[in-house]
Amino acid sequence: MEALRRLRQSPHWRHYQQLLETVTLNNVEQLLHALPHDQYLFYCGSVFACRRLMELPDAILAKVTELEDHAHARTQSEAAHQRARADTFLNTPFWESYITDEDGRQFADAVSAAARADSERATRSYTDLG
Repeated sequence: MEALRRLRQSPHWRHYQQLLETVTLNNVEQLLHALPHDQYLFYCGSVFACRRLMELPDAILAKVTELEDHAHARTQSEAAHQRARADTFLNTPFWESYITDEDGRQFADAVSAAARADSERATRSYTDLG
């Protein structure tokens, strides 16, 4: 992909595009004349091939960028989930010292209640699927 990006940025790319446009216009001009059926099909195919050659690099780069963005979003989501898990310090000495004071106990009770509710919800979801 990097080679295709470099090719698109080279000064010669503009000349290549102009050449393809010229060839396409010449083939379209031939289509405007009365042609036998086989020649008509040949020039139609030639015009289509030239148009495809002009559009293909941009289409490839757009799709690769879209896929990279999607993979990046997924990686960021997974990293955020890992950070959230790393921030949880239940059942550690820090947690034990935190819940020894009154505010900490209230928070711990709230966290425990939320965890129980999540567990019950997950259990219900699982049994509903089965």
